[in-house]
Amino acid sequence: MAADSQSTAGSTKSQTPRPKVQRINGHLLAAVGRTDTIPAFFEWYEKGCPKDEKPELGESFEALVLRPEGLFQYYERLEAVEVVEEFWAIGQGSEIALGAMGAGATPQRAVEIACEFNIYTGLPVVVEWLHHEA
Repeated sequence: MAADSQSTAGSTKSQTPRPKVQRINGHLLAAVGRTDTIPAFFEWYEKGCPKDEKPELGESFEALVLRPEGLFQYYERLEAVEVVEEFWAIGQGSEIALGAMGAGATPQRAVEIACEFNIYTGLPVVVEWLHHEA
């Protein structure tokens, strides 16, 4: 899983990189949306996704969760939707990243390309593997 590190508020780019990928309960999670909602999603997932404790995340929230059994996408209602495509992307640079992967780029390179062409997507690129590489 690959992600950029940029955080943007309106037209202002933060100088502090924000971690968008976390390893929780043996799964990889990536989330986009308002900066204050991403930690709330990670905390909710770490608790085991309790239905009666769903945080308010807003319409701009999206997340991907990579588990051994597949890739799942979450929106603000926090219901897992299985992703059946060979590869997927979320966030501001997702269309560029999807096009790059469709043309054969690795996820890391696809995010780097999105960083080149989307003003809301920025370096550094973070890459995590579901199973640690030897």
